Amino acid sequence: MLDRIHPSESLSTANPGKYDLLFIGGGLSGTLTLIQVLKELRSAGAAVKDLRSGHGWRIAVANTSGDFGGGLPYGRSVHPMLLLNNDIATMNICGFQHWLADNRDLWLGMLRAQPTAGIKGWLRFNQAALCSAEYEAERYLSLFLPRCVFGLFIADFLAEALTEARDLPARVDLLQDEVVSLARSGKGFRIGFRNGAALDAGTVVLALGSLPPDPAPDLDGTPGYIHNMNPPSGAQLQSVLQTLSKEGGKSGRIAIIGSHASAMEAIYTIALEHSLDRIISKVVVISPSGRLPDAHSSGIAAPFEPQTLHGLIGARGISARQVITAALQDAAQARQLGYSSIDYSPPLCSVFRRVFDSLSANEKRRFVEQFGMQFTALNRQTPPEYAAAARGLMREGRLRLIAAEVTAISPPHGAASGFTVAFKKANGVSGQLCAAAVVNCRGSGTLAGAENPLLREILRPDSRIARSNCCGRGIAVSEDLEASPRLFVAGPLLAGHSCGSNHLWNLESAQRLDWLARRLAPIIVARLTSSSPSVPRTEGVCGF
Repeated sequence: MLDRIHPSESLSTANPGKYDLLFIGGGLSGTLTLIQVLKELRSAGAAVKDLRSGHGWRIAVANTSGDFGGGLPYGRSVHPMLLLNNDIATMNICGFQHWLADNRDLWLGMLRAQPTAGIKGWLRFNQAALCSAEYEAERYLSLFLPRCVFGLFIADFLAEALTEARDLPARVDLLQDEVVSLARSGKGFRIGFRNGAALDAGTVVLALGSLPPDPAPDLDGTPGYIHNMNPPSGAQLQSVLQTLSKEGGKSGRIAIIGSHASAMEAIYTIALEHSLDRIISKVVVISPSGRLPDAHSSGIAAPFEPQTLHGLIGARGISARQVITAALQDAAQARQLGYSSIDYSPPLCSVFRRVFDSLSANEKRRFVEQFGMQFTALNRQTPPEYAAAARGLMREGRLRLIAAEVTAISPPHGAASGFTVAFKKANGVSGQLCAAAVVNCRGSGTLAGAENPLLREILRPDSRIARSNCCGRGIAVSEDLEASPRLFVAGPLLAGHSCGSNHLWNLESAQRLDWLARRLAPIIVARLTSSSPSVPRTEGVCGF
């Protein structure tokens, strides 16, 4: 990997004076918001300069890993074989498509220098498109690029923004350390760090990224149990399984719990890392749907029409439950007719927007809190490379799908040679299987289960700094995205927010994070430059 942006300051050398603005978290959501804030300060021009009496704004970004820009999904720790969940056509934030064409030799050379089987396979899989894209840039649009390429772009974009900021009355410090405490101090905050240092900030943006899975105390640390596919340490699936094999594990079954993005990454890794063949004889995926996300159109010429959902248009007094029920029925009907989610998702989402707009405020909030993630799951897609890997394992008889809810996972004990995974199907029939290893791919957890020391502190009932929202997947905020005065929230910690024109339940899309950054930056700058700003409301988005 090429070098990324490095910290500009350590806390031991940084000026201990007060910062005007501190970002806690240097991943994608924090980076995009910072860049938009710098643009807003540039737009303010002379007014801002006069307000600061010539000495400029002091801004800092604190990030635990020091990997500024990409964070966990796109940073140094991500394996170069893992791919974006969206194609380039839907990832054109901040000029990404132009950057790909202008920097082709840079990122393609980086990939070609990788020795992994996964990257070599990706280059072969997309050879024709990559060759023609040198002269026809639109051929990039259908590609699902390795995540590290997008991470390189974001780091480049951030570096350019920081260079341009030198002309502003603003200084940006990048601080590598973990924020562990946040307390009110006068009109601002006192921030404590893992290394014992502290600093003051007038305004804070909390941009910690996605929550890890809820802890599993009975399983964590057990050899063969992988609780988090994307841990901060950057440990990869293959290294964990190789460790298991060295401890005497025989070739056996691996159970993957869940069937969405991280599950597809696990399947892709297993299929492409041939060194795992001797320790994995079969992969069993257990999820309520019993299906993997689609990657291709069915080829059916006639467009799908979501008739059940369409029947709710113009109806009065409809509920959130009616909406999700109709969407589920339409998606099931589409699959029965042979359509894939690639076919039915666009018309389903189009009709859904019209129906959702007609809901009352209370029912919109109920949908966001209870059913939003379920609706997102209906429209899941996966890179063609991931789908091809899954098909290959199925042809070999090594991949099995089970539609069921996992009810318990028991670690090896006594004479047992592996984990026992208990499950229950929709018809009530229970079952269980034994597995040499288990991979948890259920996705993000809840704030109640978060072990992050900062979140645990600010969410204490007596802190009066922040609180969980009703669904427990995010922090409660105002329509201006404030958890409390001058504490703003950006990114996935807004999941479950429904207020005014904002209805957000899935915030792991780069496009959505970019929209939120553009929504939040003017509000932040207004807070910095005025004690009682009047900020115009902007049109909200739905979080699917």
